[in-house]
This record gives sequence, structure tokens and C-alpha cells, in this order.
Amino acid sequence: MTCETHESGASAKTWTIIVWASMLLGPVAFFLSLLSFGVWLVGMGAGWWGASENPPSDSAIFGPIIAVILAEAIGAIVAYVRRGELAGSPFASHANSAIQTFWIMFAGFAVSICLAFSLMFVPNIEAAGFGVGALLIVLFTLPLLFIWKTFRVAKGLRRAMKGEPIADDPNRWS
Repeated sequence: MTCETHESGASAKTWTIIVWASMLLGPVAFFLSLLSFGVWLVGMGAGWWGASENPPSDSAIFGPIIAVILAEAIGAIVAYVRRGELAGSPFASHANSAIQTFWIMFAGFAVSICLAFSLMFVPNIEAAGFGVGALLIVLFTLPLLFIWKTFRVAKGLRRAMKGEPIADDPNRWS
């Protein structure tokens, strides 16, 4: 099928690429924040540039989280809004897949964050042995979610640029 131009002047292919590109901003921000935090930790451990006196600011820690949430929301909103226009084209499966990716990431992110906050509000959490477990779950689930999402979004973006549908079954997890 060919890409039709809509009244906004953008083709179905262009909107699909915009959806996937905006959803790719979240993992990029997450990985950059991990990299900057890792550099700070290495610098603190090695005694470089007084890293122990200059910890990362709150905006350096929470800024990427806000960027992730905004990028996810923008991608999902555009996918929801343009889903009707994409119906009947090879790009309809992309909208469905992007929306599904958003909700899976939202659920995983919410569970991870709830576990992280449980560390702050449960009294004697160290005695219960739950604190370390919740922290480990958070430290493993978020990176795994972002790795899964990065591959899923990259696959969708690659297929969108070729003008191909996302898959035979857009409800697949991969």
C-alpha cells in the first residue's frame, strides 16, 4: 500500500516515524542518566574532581524520569490521535504496537516505583528483609524494561522507515 498524505500534509509513514522516534527518547534519556550517574560514582570512588562534594543535583536525577514520562505520553497520544487515519494502511499495526508498548512500560514503571517508595514508608524495613529485595527488583526491572522497550521501538522504527507493518500479530510482546 502507498502512504497517503492527509489534510495535515504529513503522510502515514511520517506520523508513524514521529510516534516511534518520540518513544525512543525515553530510553535514550534513561541510558544517559545511568551513564552520568555511573561517571559520578566512578569519580567519587577514584577521588576525581571532588565528586564526593558535588553529588548530582535533583534535576540531573529526576530530569530524565520526567523526560521519559513526557516522551512516552507524547508517543502514545500521537498514536491514539492518528490511529484512525492510519487504519487500513500498513502503519495501523504500528499505532497499536506503540500504544501497547506505552501501557506495558507504564505498568512496569508504576510497579517499580511503588516498590522503591515502599522502601521509604515501611518501618524497620531492614529487619523485614524486604528493603533489599525491593531495591533489587527496582534495579533490575527498570533497566530490563528499558532494554525491552528500546529493542521494540527500534524494530518498529526500522519497519516504519521501510513502510512495512509491525508484524503479522501486532499484539506480540517482541
